[in-house]
Amino acid sequence: VNKRFENNWGFQAYYTYSKDKSDDDNERDPFTFRYAKIFEDPADRSAEFSREWGYSDRDQRHRLNAYLLWRAPADVDVSFRYAYRSAQPLDVTAAGVPTTTPQDRINPDGTVTRRNEGRKDNQYSSFDFRVSHVFHFGSLGVEPGIDVFNLFNSKNFHRPEVTNLI
Repeated sequence: VNKRFENNWGFQAYYTYSKDKSDDDNERDPFTFRYAKIFEDPADRSAEFSREWGYSDRDQRHRLNAYLLWRAPADVDVSFRYAYRSAQPLDVTAAGVPTTTPQDRINPDGTVTRRNEGRKDNQYSSFDFRVSHVFHFGSLGVEPGIDVFNLFNSKNFHRPEVTNLI
C-alpha cells in the first residue's frame, strides 16, 4: 500500500508472507555436518534427505514494514515507523524441547523429527517515532530532530544460532 506525499501526509506499508524450505542450510559452512540421520536403511537411498526437508534457517513467515509521514502545522514533520518480523525456526525434539545437536532429533523408535519444526523466541517488533523542524537561515537549512526507537519497549532479543567455523 502506498500513498504519495500530498496534502501534508503520506504513507507506505509492506507485508510479506513466505515459507522457505530446504534440506541443507550448510552452503556457507563446508566444515559442519548438520544432518540427524541420512539413511534409515542403507540399501534404500531413495529417501536420503527426506527427513531433512523442512523449514530453512532463513524462514521468516511474516514481515511487515510501515511508515506514516505528516507535515503538521508550523512545518513540523512527524513520522511513525513500525517494523515486525516473526520468529525464526528452531530444531526441536519430538517432545518440543530445543536440540543441541542434530542427532537429538532422532527419536527412541528410530524415526527422525523434521528439522526446524519449532520457533525461537526472537520475533521482532518496533514502533519508532520522529519529530523535526527545518530552520532556514538564508540559503542554509538546519533540521534538528527527536527520534524515539522502540517506543513501546518491545523485547527484541536476536539470538543467532549458527555453527562455529573455527
